[in-house]
Amino acid sequence: MLEDNPRGVLVARDELAGWLASFCRYKGRQGGTDLQNWLELSQAGTLIVDRKTGERVTIMVSPATVSVAGGIQPGVLARALTPEFLDAGLAARLLLAMPVPPPKRWSDAEVDPGAEQAYQDAIDKLLALGFAADPQGEEGPHALRLSPDAKVAWVAFYNAWAREQAAAEGEMAAAFSKLEGYTASFALLHHVVTHAARGEDDRVPVGRASIDAGAALCRWFAGEARRIYATLTESKEERAARKLVEFVRARGGRITARALQRSNSRKYPSAAHAEAALNALTPAYGGWEEGPTTTPKGGQLARHFRLHPTLDNTDTTAPGEEFAEDGPPPGAADTTADATGPPPGNPGENLGSVGSVPCRAHTEGSRSGEGTLPVEDARPQGSRSDALIGSVGSPTGSGANAENPDEEGPDPPEAEDVLDLGGEL
Repeated sequence: MLEDNPRGVLVARDELAGWLASFCRYKGRQGGTDLQNWLELSQAGTLIVDRKTGERVTIMVSPATVSVAGGIQPGVLARALTPEFLDAGLAARLLLAMPVPPPKRWSDAEVDPGAEQAYQDAIDKLLALGFAADPQGEEGPHALRLSPDAKVAWVAFYNAWAREQAAAEGEMAAAFSKLEGYTASFALLHHVVTHAARGEDDRVPVGRASIDAGAALCRWFAGEARRIYATLTESKEERAARKLVEFVRARGGRITARALQRSNSRKYPSAAHAEAALNALTPAYGGWEEGPTTTPKGGQLARHFRLHPTLDNTDTTAPGEEFAEDGPPPGAADTTADATGPPPGNPGENLGSVGSVPCRAHTEGSRSGEGTLPVEDARPQGSRSDALIGSVGSPTGSGANAENPDEEGPDPPEAEDVLDLGGEL
């Protein structure tokens, strides 16, 4: 299947527990596992399968591009992510998301037909993108550079994120390390999808708006990772407290003992039981206050439990700090020498929605801040990253001019300018 689909395949499961459990299936008494194969697939590496029968005893696919997406219950995830999976780095390769669900509210709003058609058109344009070809006729990825403003933004993000990584340890440090690479993938996705949706050639330098979008997604997923990783090792009491906090927060951050009791009379047989549960959250999560309550009979004073306000602490960089160490402010000229000459101008970009198409971004040069950094746009075949769960590092890509597939793109960057993220995007 992988040989017949150079653009890659998607494994979509409603319940990913079956996918995780399948790693050891059909491995016989020797107790083998497919874990190493999936780790290789996460970076679109080479997959080798040896068979005992058949016309082809050995099958080799390179690059093997597979993305995995689906859902899983937090408790099941905690049991499924065994120490073996954590130590091997499987969890770090997963982009996990568990937003607190807001209360449902009826709406007559429908998807605008024009927006639906625009989305379908964008997907068709992405699928129409071609591969680059080397002098030998081998298909591969296109290399994209960063605009001067994008280079400044990337260096600032890189240095600020390095401080985040230094403050993390254990599984969180591993996850943050992978998120650094995913940021380049997010930026490339934003760039490619935006240009494809506009019907523009995406083989132009990646702009600052795309880098900013990638960094924003990185920090959001980091916040989700912190919260979800904490649930993997929490006790029964801690889990109950977390769920109660999320329940109250989803209802505006305040609740009365009577309202909590009515929400689940089996768990809280009386208002006293509900009040005791809320008392267990004080003072760490909130406290009691007197305030008005609106009821069908009118307004009246009632005793509420109110959660402490939450702050966004996913970005610990002080205002202006990123440029104190990392270079000039946005808009300043990039005076770094570039062997290939200045890149062409980058058309304006907006924060459009991100789709999923194979991609790769190189970033080793960024670690020293040298050269105008290119981002390698991998066509589906040349994708170097895949998404595992929720979307595990899904590869994104771009390609030849959809209007003129034979038209050559910009010259590739010098070898020393290419940023290599180890293919683990």
